Amino acid sequence: MKKLQKIVAMVMCGFSTFTIFPTVNYADYYTKDASSLISKAWYKTGSNLKKAMEKVITESEEAAKQKI
Repeated sequence: MKKLQKIVAMVMCGFSTFTIFPTVNYADYYTKDASSLISKAWYKTGSNLKKAMEKVITESEEAAKQKI
């Protein structure tokens, strides 16, 4: 009987996560055209690459100064 109560409680908890009328429109988070999505992705890629290169340069310059 105790196991059955646990199972019913789990199922009820699972059902409580679903709503019939959601308040958030998740479709707003998606872009309508592919070109803007691609340009944003390339911008993020380029800026992350630039940050990584600047970090490597800074660390190598600091390492070179410590060797001297």
